[in-house]
Parts: sequence; structure tokens; C-alpha cells
Amino acid sequence: MKTSKKILSVLLAVLMMAGFATSVFAVGGTVGNVNWEYDEAKKTLTISGNSSMPDYGQYESYRPWNAYKNDITKVLVRSGVTGIGAHAFSRLPSLKSVTIAGSVRSIGSWAFSYCSALQSVVIKNGVKEIEGGAFYDCDFLGSITIPGSVKTIGQSAFSSCDGLKEIVLENGIETIGTTAFTGAEVTAVTIPSSVKTIGERAFCGCESLETVTIESGTETIGIGAFISCTALRSVTIPDTVKTIDEYAFSNCESLQSVVIPGSVSKIGCGAFSYCKRLKTVDIREGVKRIDKEAFFYCGSLESVTIPNSMAEIGEYAFCDCTKLETIIYDGSADDWKDITIKECAFKNRKLDENGEFVYDSNTGDNVFEETAAKISYRCQWCGKHHGDNFFQKVIIWFHNIFTKLFGAKF
Repeated sequence: MKTSKKILSVLLAVLMMAGFATSVFAVGGTVGNVNWEYDEAKKTLTISGNSSMPDYGQYESYRPWNAYKNDITKVLVRSGVTGIGAHAFSRLPSLKSVTIAGSVRSIGSWAFSYCSALQSVVIKNGVKEIEGGAFYDCDFLGSITIPGSVKTIGQSAFSSCDGLKEIVLENGIETIGTTAFTGAEVTAVTIPSSVKTIGERAFCGCESLETVTIESGTETIGIGAFISCTALRSVTIPDTVKTIDEYAFSNCESLQSVVIPGSVSKIGCGAFSYCKRLKTVDIREGVKRIDKEAFFYCGSLESVTIPNSMAEIGEYAFCDCTKLETIIYDGSADDWKDITIKECAFKNRKLDENGEFVYDSNTGDNVFEETAAKISYRCQWCGKHHGDNFFQKVIIWFHNIFTKLFGAKF
């Protein structure tokens, strides 16, 4: 009997201590239509319920868990929660781990921004949108996998995540927003076929990025999308791309060759300017326009192939390509005359006594001034390219006669 009483007393004591521990180590309440609970022992903040969290905007101090902001190391957003509010978890200096359930439709703007210790983010399949600045300036975030359920990655969503070395984009994503991954340390990235638009400066300044594979399906490479990716050596552009916008690959100084598919209507202003190691450019049949300064100051460029479809080559398009010697044109000499070639398109500027380029405002339309580049034309009879020296001209003359008499053979 005494033994039974002792056991009962011990059980009661344990239950009391458990209740006491709960009251000491767990706090919580309701915010909007969701519940929050903070476990002080585990330093874990849990959000649950069947609704969306409120936005906090610039009023982070109004968050009910703000008293614990310096201690929270883990955030769990449970299944049932449908939205994470703006600034909900921003500036939590000790936060290391985040798990977001697939029931969440949208991760709000700046929701986890400036979480300087954040190392792990798990976004479950089902999330539809990552809004602007959601993970901005999370320096210790080393990798991120974005599920295909996400349709839009917002502006600056992962910008200034300087430690971000791995980005996995699953098929299903449609839009990569402006400056989405600016400054990341990623070495390779694959853009899935579902992505239609790579936004303005999306990967700007990713100085460790060496390889970009754009799968068939992407249509627009936005303004400065890969500008100043100085380690970029290889880029695959599929024949679904219609627009290579201004400065898309400017200052990618390690890029050595590029093939522009015929689906591209025009190559934007400065698109490949200052690609100092670029040696060969192959522009395929279908491209109609090379905009101003598209390949400006590509000092190592030796050869460029221009299609018969070309209608216009803009001002300074190949200016200061000092090593350019070979222009392979996939049309006849007569076809070449029909192209609108604007002033100084292939010009190499002169240097002054200090080694600085002389900017001559009175350039006229001397498109080949100071260049050694020679054009070879495709013969309609034999299909080969011939230059413009005397012997080659004789061959072309005879082949032109054959073409007129018997029709094009090639």
C-alpha cells in the first residue's frame, strides 16, 4: 500500500513538473487567424493554423515573438498555413533553419530578409510564389532548392546571399525576377524549360558562375541578366529564345564562344560587350538585327559568322574588336550590300600618345576603319565561302555564271 502511494506521489510530481516546464519553456498565442508558439528550450518558433499570416511591413516590433528575436534558431511553418506575411521573420540574427509547408501559397516580401545566420531553407512542393526580397542578404545560406510548384521568384528574392553556392531550379518555375540571385557564389546554374523569362540582372555579378545551361523553352534573357559574371566560360542558348536583351552578357570576360540561334530576332545593345576573351561568334540564320555596341570591345574576337537573314548591324556593333580578321557571311556579295551597316560598326579606334582611345565625333560611315577584317561570302553554286581577293573573285564570277545558267546548286 505504501509502495503504491509512493508511486502515485512520484507520478503526480512528474506531471506537475511537466506542466511547470511547459509554462516556463513554451509561450504563444494567436496572431490574425494563425497560432504561434515559441519553445524556449528548443529555441523553435512554430506557426500553425488554417489561414494566412498578417503582414508586418516596417513594423517588425509589432510581431508577438519579437521579444525572442535574438534567440530564435528555428522556424517551422506547419501544414495548413496559407501565407507568410511580409517581414514576418526578418532580422532574426540567430535563425539557422526554416521549413515551409506546401500549403503556403506565398512567402511574403522580405519575410526572412537579413537573417544573417540562416543556413538551411526547406520549401515544400506546393508553394506558389516567393515574393520580392524574401531571403535578401542571408549571407550564410549555402544552397536552395526551389520546387516546380513555385511560378514566380520575385525581385531580389535571394539577392546579396553572398554564400549561396548551389541553386536548384525545378521544372515548373516560369519567371525569375529582377536581381533574383544577384551576387550569389554559384558556379553552375540550369534554367529549366518552364522558365519563360530570366529577369533583369537576375544573376548579375555572380562572379563564380562558370556554366549556364538554358533549357529549351526560355524566350527572354532580360537586360543585364548575366552582366559581370566574370568567370562565365560557357552558355547554352536554345532555339526558343526570342530576345537577348541589352547587356545580357556584358563583361562576361571569361566567355570564349557563343552561338546565337536563329529564333533570336535581334541581339540587344551591348549584349556581349566587354567580353574580353570571346574568340568566336556564330550567329545563325534567322537573326535579323545586331544592335548598337552588341560586341563592343571584344578584344580577342577573331571570327564572326553572320547569316543571310541579317538586315541591320548597328553603330559600333563590333567596334574595337582589334583581332577580328574573319567575317563569314552566309550570303552573296550582293546580299551583303543590302544590309544596313551603321557607322563604325567594325571600326577600331585609334590610340593617343597616352594609350587612350580617341573618341572621334566626326566618324561618318566608315564602318571598317582601322580594321583588318576580311569578308568571305557563301557561293550559291558550290556552297563554300570565298574571300574578296582576286583569285576568289574569279571563282565567284564563274560560279555566278553557272548559277544564272543552271540555277543555284547549293
